[in-house]
Amino acid sequence: MQADIVSSTMLIFCVCALLVSVCQSLPLVGWIQSPGYPHGYGSDISETWRRCAPPGHVLSLRLLHLDLEESYECENDALKIFEDHNLLANLCGRMTLEELQSSVNPSLRSSSGGCLSLTFQSDYSNTERHAGFKAFYTTQDVDECWENDVVCSHFCHNYIGGYSCSCKPGYYLDEDQHECRANCTEERYGAGVLKSPGSPGPYFENADCLFSLSVDEGNQLELKFTGVFDVESRDGRCVDFVKIKTDTETFGPFCGKKRPADILTAAQHIKVIFHSDLEGTNQGFSLEYKPKGRILKELLVVHC
Repeated sequence: MQADIVSSTMLIFCVCALLVSVCQSLPLVGWIQSPGYPHGYGSDISETWRRCAPPGHVLSLRLLHLDLEESYECENDALKIFEDHNLLANLCGRMTLEELQSSVNPSLRSSSGGCLSLTFQSDYSNTERHAGFKAFYTTQDVDECWENDVVCSHFCHNYIGGYSCSCKPGYYLDEDQHECRANCTEERYGAGVLKSPGSPGPYFENADCLFSLSVDEGNQLELKFTGVFDVESRDGRCVDFVKIKTDTETFGPFCGKKRPADILTAAQHIKVIFHSDLEGTNQGFSLEYKPKGRILKELLVVHC
């Protein structure tokens, strides 16, 4: 008996949760109309309606009928429509559906997650009967990937109620969840060849790489740039660059098309730093590194 009650309770909970999920995914729709529509509104009316879109959605309003008293700047009877605190329309008189569709309705749209407010007012008297207004509102999902204020470095993916960014292979998504950075930090030991990220093609944009190179104690790292050297520069200044740092010395920054000379670092551990900006199609660099024995100063002094 107790088990049946628990099972029934769980079933009811699951059904309710499913209904809530379905309802949240459905668009918000409804009608707004002036008091007494279409038989005519009374005098001295002041009424406001406010409808809001959920996050990741916009609320749009479509006026289907407008018949109010005509007056200068709509100072007698009026329908005012606001997007939050911005006045979108101040309407009175008579307009056909075609006129509303062409001149008014396209602008009656909230921002993402924003609200629309309608305020209807009538003065103390009307010389003839006016039907009033009727409007239909609905919400639609926003395709944030097409919005001007949404920027993903590489790829943008829209889904109902939001969006997400993703990156090309070899990149990772930064903490801001919008910018893609090259995944190019690593440690190496011994001898080898270090190439710019993206090789053999143009190197990755928006890269801040840190390569740590080490050799056995008693050796120093010998560096040699080989092949094509092509790192973006502009007006003699490095836009992108390669820089080599030891504990006591810095070599570079290197850029342009002239291959740097060989470097004997006099260091067991070095860091190779590579930086690139957000654009460019340069080919990058290839750097050979290997250990080279070094003569200790103490032995050199004794020998002398």
